[in-house]
Amino acid sequence: MTPQFSFAKSLAAVAKYSLLVLLYGTSVCSAHAPRHDQTLRLGGQRKHEKLNVFKARFPSSVCGEPLDPSHINRHTLNDPGNSDWLVCCIDDPKEVSAFSEFTVLSRDHNCPVLVDFYRGRLHNIVLAVDASSVEAVLPKFERVYGRVHHVRTVGTTIAPVRFALWNYGDATLEVNEELLVLNDFEMAPPPNRRTPDARIVLLTLF
Repeated sequence: MTPQFSFAKSLAAVAKYSLLVLLYGTSVCSAHAPRHDQTLRLGGQRKHEKLNVFKARFPSSVCGEPLDPSHINRHTLNDPGNSDWLVCCIDDPKEVSAFSEFTVLSRDHNCPVLVDFYRGRLHNIVLAVDASSVEAVLPKFERVYGRVHHVRTVGTTIAPVRFALWNYGDATLEVNEELLVLNDFEMAPPPNRRTPDARIVLLTLF
């Protein structure tokens, strides 16, 4: 065996060993590093989901022409104005429970969970939960999506409210506080324990 061949063989062995160490180190780090789902979801639904997939998941939902951002015409199950917009309401308690472990509130007794579709694709989901602060709902989302991407506080004449959001691609998941005195969500029965600056939390996927 020539010295040159022996030297080349030693270099090859070192390179192979270094590669194995690198691969092992990468696999170990990957196993321990948290991997977060970058497909943002509410109630298992993601932005751009097809309408037929949504209806299969929530068969009791009712879809109709949007009257305004908060209400739908439950008696019109098509889009007579050809606007390409359709709003679906989820009010079956079992189906509503898929969206939060907190009590989901109803806006004007109209609908607990509103889902907008544009041209047969999910555009946004909106619901409100009976939680007193953004911090109350963050842990579950952070376990799935990692640390919040952006947090801000907005001052009001009564009390500051906080917003927190995640953003992946063209999808955003936002949680924000809203003062009860400024919203039209009805609490039944009205809780006397709440102060004038009491809050609920809105969950929005858009």
